[in-house]
Amino acid sequence: FSSLIGSFVSHPVKAFKCAEFGWKCAFMASFLLTAQLLFNLPGFMSLYGGMFDSQSIAPLWVVAVSGLLAGYGTKMANGCTSGHGISGVGRLSSRSIVAVCTFMATAFLTASLCSPVFPRINKATRQNPNADITYYSTVAYGFGIGITALFCVATIVNVIFVHKDTRMQRTKNSEGSPNKTAAGGGAESSSQSSSSDDIEDQKQRQEDYVDAQTLETTLEDDQESRISTSSYYFKLLAAICAAPTFTFGLSFGGMTKPSKIIGFFDLTGFARGEYDPSLLFLFAAGCATSFVAYQFVAGHGVSFIQSRLGARVRTKAFSGDEYHVSKVKGITTRLVVGSSLFGISLGIAGFCPTPNLIMAVGGYYDALLVWLPLFIVGRFL
Repeated sequence: FSSLIGSFVSHPVKAFKCAEFGWKCAFMASFLLTAQLLFNLPGFMSLYGGMFDSQSIAPLWVVAVSGLLAGYGTKMANGCTSGHGISGVGRLSSRSIVAVCTFMATAFLTASLCSPVFPRINKATRQNPNADITYYSTVAYGFGIGITALFCVATIVNVIFVHKDTRMQRTKNSEGSPNKTAAGGGAESSSQSSSSDDIEDQKQRQEDYVDAQTLETTLEDDQESRISTSSYYFKLLAAICAAPTFTFGLSFGGMTKPSKIIGFFDLTGFARGEYDPSLLFLFAAGCATSFVAYQFVAGHGVSFIQSRLGARVRTKAFSGDEYHVSKVKGITTRLVVGSSLFGISLGIAGFCPTPNLIMAVGGYYDALLVWLPLFIVGRFL
């Protein structure tokens, strides 16, 4: 998900006009619209102890450092909790397993060091619980609505551009092919006839050949265009349907509460009777779902299982496209260092890239105006 955010920042114009960004815009629009729906759903904000923390856990300078480390760390490691965690572990990637173990270990260590067991570090990195500070603002919430609207508009504009380009391509295919294929026809009819009747017959055969080639080329191009268009709209629909499940899962699971993330990583909570292991079940459920899904993707599941699934194992997605699964291999220093930085960012502030977006559009300015901008800066370093 961190790479998805980075792609919009690196290529903002493409989001409006390139087909490859269509599903990305649709996913973000659906994801954020679902979040807006949950914010305004009567009673939802108070379910299960609330969707957000009642007070902020980390001072702004810690949030800023966390954002910078998360951006740079996920760029180095080429993934975060969703990329390496859910997707990578789900397909049993050794590279992703190392990344997850690394950022989990550093997050456990960092959060534990910032606990009350170490008073000086705790005082510097945690808000005073009696101060009752909450970084919520209606102005920030207004910005959140604007960001949601921007992705909705980007999706609509992208669809319009792609539809227009498809129509232009079909028109070009139906009008521009004769000149291109005439040379091929002329090459076969280069022999000269001494009689005028033979010349006329030769011309007629050449015209027939050109017409046949033109029709064949046009049909092939038109079919390719139709396949490409259907693939585009299929991925658009799939993204719109998939995104709400992500928003619901993160919200119900408590990932939009930094205190819950800190409560999971702070191992000193065992001694105080405050340790919260619930996020482990959320992560395990995500990995298990991903694991099952990858058994139906050729070359990315367990061979023993795939051999028994037979024809149900697919080499292409339902859209007709090749599966885009990371081909990066090897456990490198860059992977370990990047994952460690990301783990530190989790441990000091409890902010995770995807849930942070829900917090940002929900009106929490520490997420919107501090963590997110510095996360983007980190992606560019």
